[in-house]
Amino acid sequence: MSGPNSEYDPVQVTPLDEEHVSAMREEALGAIAAAKTLEDLKRVRTEHAGDRSPLALANREIGALPPQAKKEAGQRVGQARGAVNQAIAGKGGRLSAILKEKESPSDRLKFMFLTVLVGYETVQSSVAHRPVSSSWTSRPAR
Repeated sequence: MSGPNSEYDPVQVTPLDEEHVSAMREEALGAIAAAKTLEDLKRVRTEHAGDRSPLALANREIGALPPQAKKEAGQRVGQARGAVNQAIAGKGGRLSAILKEKESPSDRLKFMFLTVLVGYETVQSSVAHRPVSSSWTSRPAR
């Protein structure tokens, strides 16, 4: 039989203290900065902003806190999650712009032609499933 836990504080949950939340945020921001491709960023998003990410799990722990501690912990975790999501969005935009710059002019011309021919929404939905450089011999399904 173990002895009583003298370090237990019902108001303080370790993963929600400022030091741990800050460490989780910095780890996520470092991983985002290190992402070199959109695939890397997708993996980082899942690991650091997904439903099972450390910050999401910490957010769930807020419910176990007494009412007087929920506000502070919620603000701390919410700010960290917001910073991570904002960094992911910014990095995604930069990586997308780099990818767009690398497209050949003929790929852009094909995209513009198809946009006019079949409508922008149809092209947008088909581009997500087909590389721009693939052959566009048939009209995408509506």
